[in-house]
Amino acid sequence: MKGLSYTSDSVSKGLMLCAGPILLIACSVEEAATPDLPEDAKGTARTEDEANPALRRLSYQGQTFLVPKEQILSQRSGKEGEFVRLRLPGSSADIVLDSFNAGKRDNADSPIVFSVNDGPYAGITRFDRSDGVVMCRTGMAAQSGCGTKFDFAGAEITLLFPMAKRDDVDNLIQKATEALDQFAVPSSSLTDGDLDAARSKSGKAD
Repeated sequence: MKGLSYTSDSVSKGLMLCAGPILLIACSVEEAATPDLPEDAKGTARTEDEANPALRRLSYQGQTFLVPKEQILSQRSGKEGEFVRLRLPGSSADIVLDSFNAGKRDNADSPIVFSVNDGPYAGITRFDRSDGVVMCRTGMAAQSGCGTKFDFAGAEITLLFPMAKRDDVDNLIQKATEALDQFAVPSSSLTDGDLDAARSKSGKAD
């Protein structure tokens, strides 16, 4: 993949980020690790599943997911959108459901990827793929990393991963898709069997 370097002037200002894309290493699950969202978008709307409190039901762009709470690194919701960061099992990557940046592009017409090019950062490089774009940011270890976006059943999903995994992006997207397939459940027909299946599948490392 050929890289296209950015300057700090070529990216538009966006949400203020936590430490960086290598989220499993660089970011805590504490409050400081969550993005600084607009005041009316901050909230703690987290729907616990009545049949199994260890699972959390997430609704995002028409999809419903049943996710073990320990895999949710951070979540913010409000009338302006939804933000959820999930740990991808068995991987150094994170899945991000980010309606705040969905469909947005920066001044260089690249998709805005949470924690990579959603601010006026230096060291931004774009790598074009056959079916998408990888955005990377170099800097201190806690601030460097890459991200891309992909479609899951009509929902725009962000995937964040270490820079060393850039050439493995296709495999990471496949793993993320498999994980989302495991989490996805029909929101109108959840049964105890669905809950048991979701809990069982979520424990499998990719």
